[in-house]
Amino acid sequence: MGLSFVSEPVRVRVPATSANLGPGFDALGLALALHDEVGARVAPRGCQVTVTGAGAGELPEDDTHLVVRAMRATFDLLGGQPTGLALDCLNRIPQARGLGSSSAAIVAGVALARALVVDGDERLDDAGALRLAAEIEGHPDNVAPCLLGGFTIAWTESPARAGIPTRTDIPTRTDTPTRTDTPAGTGTPARTETPAWTAGAVSGSSDTPATSVNSVSAVTSGTTSGAGTRSTFGARSTDAASPAGGAGSVDGARSVGEAGPVEGAGSLAGAGSVDGTRSVDGTRSVGGAGSVGGVGLVGGARAVVLRPAPEIAPVLFVPEERGLTSVARASLPATVPHADAASNAGRAALLVYALTADPSLLYAATEDRLHQDYRAAGMPGTAALLSALRGAGVAAVVSGAGPTVLALSTPPAGFDPGMGWSVRLLPVDVTGALVDRVRLGHAERDPVAAGRKS
Repeated sequence: MGLSFVSEPVRVRVPATSANLGPGFDALGLALALHDEVGARVAPRGCQVTVTGAGAGELPEDDTHLVVRAMRATFDLLGGQPTGLALDCLNRIPQARGLGSSSAAIVAGVALARALVVDGDERLDDAGALRLAAEIEGHPDNVAPCLLGGFTIAWTESPARAGIPTRTDIPTRTDTPTRTDTPAGTGTPARTETPAWTAGAVSGSSDTPATSVNSVSAVTSGTTSGAGTRSTFGARSTDAASPAGGAGSVDGARSVGEAGPVEGAGSLAGAGSVDGTRSVDGTRSVGGAGSVGGVGLVGGARAVVLRPAPEIAPVLFVPEERGLTSVARASLPATVPHADAASNAGRAALLVYALTADPSLLYAATEDRLHQDYRAAGMPGTAALLSALRGAGVAAVVSGAGPTVLALSTPPAGFDPGMGWSVRLLPVDVTGALVDRVRLGHAERDPVAAGRKS
């Protein structure tokens, strides 16, 4: 049976993300309140893309655009392609800075394709959408928080699908601007004296006002924007998307793809459950009950979402220079010492507790031995700033593959990152991908948990 498409345009808002968070390499991620917005509609023929903001004039404006390729992959999985597409992209997330711009494009594509198909959210639930987005991206640590919001722990099981034809043409990313100025370095710089500083703003890169780092105490996680007429990916109500709760929740726990809380299945101190069951303390799990058109999915990406402590107020140091994930990954060794792997396992576990229950432990919890030192030679400016921040007692990490630096605790007053760095306070985004349900052809349905029928 062929697909039916809605006649009205749809729009999605997707957040920036920071992955790894120090020791949580390829597993931990945090959604940030800095958003790209993409609108799409079914057109009579062809493909037309308009790009404004970050990447305008550099990103393709045809079928090779990453949002379009993610949409095409989703439509194929759902069972058919529309006659044509027209997209408009408003990009605020800086390109190639370690803030998940490519994951935002992929998640936007998956969300838009699902929204353009009548009953698309029933044909492809959140678990299936996460698997597909991670398959396109190549790893789940950015797409999970972008899709689901909040603080996520993602992992990948066997990628085999049950009963679904294997795709051989899943797109790979080719539309990230090519970096030609990768700096040469000589290693991690020594810790230096901390200079005085003033905060700036990332020009044209945010939909939230620039804020002085000296006023960081006024910003808390869980701040979100958007009218209550819109719903999150997975049809969760924006009105319920506060850090303390969600629709149909138990003490703030949000559930995706399952039918309600499990009696006695609560967990302690934010430790989440698996297979889509709900737990207390603000956690939920995605990935245990994925389906496409009613056919079960086996393996692939999975994630749990946890509620960050309200004191968490991320500070981003964004450089003018760009970086590429492929370049950063190429600098990593094939093997690491057992002691370093053991250290990271302990710090990653501690980081989950520190982010959700006791931020005073963030400095110790963000120590990394697996990737940041190995990448330092290719990003000497990032390595120097990271060393200076940690030398000042700040729980700072490289954001994703860099070159942006993320501080999870407040830098001291007067700290100066030096020339070429812009500074921005970005609250944690707790909603994830947000689809404008007003314009959906099936908008008359009330928001329901993904995977359930209204």
